[in-house]
Amino acid sequence: GILTVGVVTKPFHFEGQRRMKTADMGIEELQKCVDTLIVIPNQNLFRLANDKTTFADAFAMADQVLYSG
Repeated sequence: GILTVGVVTKPFHFEGQRRMKTADMGIEELQKCVDTLIVIPNQNLFRLANDKTTFADAFAMADQVLYSG
């Protein structure tokens, strides 16, 4: 009876096909357990990043996107 919402991120492209496939399988399974699933592709963060953005900065940006909803 309780509304459940899941929020997940998908790996960056540079993390490889294996990690992406694992994420896709997990998303598929999680979708069965929630009412709504929000999927945020980490790759979209490159629109906000520049050539001075470190990996740590990129992951911090991903966290910030999740915190902001």
